[in-house]
Amino acid sequence: MSPQLPTGIDFRPMSPQDVGAVLDIIAQNDEDDFEQAQQSFRDSLDDQFVMTAQGAVVGTTGAAYAEGTDETYWLSWTYLDEVYRGRGLGTVMLETMLGRLRESKARKVFVNMSDYVDPERGPIYQDALQAYQRAGFVEELKHLEYYDRNESLIVLGLRLKDPENSEQFVTPDQRAGVIVDCDEISDTEDAYLIDWEYTEGAGSTDEDIQKYVKKVAKWEGRIIFAGACAEATRVISLFRNNGFVEEGRLSDFYEDGLDDVHLRYDLT
Repeated sequence: MSPQLPTGIDFRPMSPQDVGAVLDIIAQNDEDDFEQAQQSFRDSLDDQFVMTAQGAVVGTTGAAYAEGTDETYWLSWTYLDEVYRGRGLGTVMLETMLGRLRESKARKVFVNMSDYVDPERGPIYQDALQAYQRAGFVEELKHLEYYDRNESLIVLGLRLKDPENSEQFVTPDQRAGVIVDCDEISDTEDAYLIDWEYTEGAGSTDEDIQKYVKKVAKWEGRIIFAGACAEATRVISLFRNNGFVEEGRLSDFYEDGLDDVHLRYDLT
């Protein structure tokens, strides 16, 4: 159930007329998020919301369904206008968004956080982190030095619906995987992601993995990441056999009992 909104405060779907004000709010907080949101809003405003005070947009939040999962969502840009901070409105906005997700039968929701410490302002995302923690989010994964050498990625998760079956079993999927691409991750400095897909054929080999490692080293990359559903045991073993280590998991990401496994290879 969503919390009762304070007098004069409204929470509603984002309209095209709201986009300018929303982007201004995001820009106050994070330039990279501003650029991503600007592009995303051109494509769609589905599941994006604003909070208003006396009719003026003062906050934004939203969610995006994680394709291929059982009702798992990512929380999108969630920011409050700096003039309205310190009044508890950020918590109200977050709880209202979570209430919307519960009403839509969402099972689990995740949010990405940075631990960046500004030389003058200090840990600029600390207040946001505490707000998520008060709402029940817990840290599930931390990618050290993900964005840059002094900035890591933290992934928080919150279960919105109790599991239907307390006993969960992972059935290994012995299909091979084939690497289809390896690109630098947006918003990072020299961090790369290997993209792969299942194949009914022989799949990629140790030599293929090492070829991409050498490519990224030539491109002066720092880290290579790879991810896989926990049931993709053959693919995970391929990465592990070639120096990738498991850095963490997003629990029950794909469905109850099926985690999202994150692996990394450090080049420097």
